[in-house]
Amino acid sequence: MKEYRNSIRSRNMIKEALLELLKENNISKITVKALVEKSDLSRNTFYAHYPDIYSVLEDIEGEVIDKAIYFLDKFIQAGTRIDSLNFFNNIMQFVKDDSEVIKVLLTNDSAQSFIIKLKTVLINKVLANVEALNIKDEDGFLIFLDILFSGIIDLIKLYLNNSITISLNDIAIKTNKIFLAGYALYI
Repeated sequence: MKEYRNSIRSRNMIKEALLELLKENNISKITVKALVEKSDLSRNTFYAHYPDIYSVLEDIEGEVIDKAIYFLDKFIQAGTRIDSLNFFNNIMQFVKDDSEVIKVLLTNDSAQSFIIKLKTVLINKVLANVEALNIKDEDGFLIFLDILFSGIIDLIKLYLNNSITISLNDIAIKTNKIFLAGYALYI
């Protein structure tokens, strides 16, 4: 079903308003009233698109997760580790392009839930393709993936909070080296 331009615009305005409000408040403190005022839309418009504020957050999280899966799919389809640096560079470029959204998702009061969801989806996606990656020790590889994705997410969070001076490009390069060393243990 094709979504109308006004509908897409309204949904985007609601999501942008929520992201702005999340910079200052916990999601549990944000009301529909505050959200519609911030988005300059009516309550009816809000409820035509979302049942509650948490659904808006899930929609935003879903967009970020879908983009990460897109890059991971491209990497897995390549079937070799040669493209791993490209994967990490794509992720870091995505972080740079959508830094405000990602920063809000990694620092709001629901951040831990989002991080767990993101890690779980990514790890499950990789594990579903273990045969294509020629992994011999799935249990060890699972532990490696958990540590790798946790570390990447923490580095991105530190970068977005200006807590580290390393560039996203350097994070991609160094993460790729760690990935290649770890991957070699399990093929």
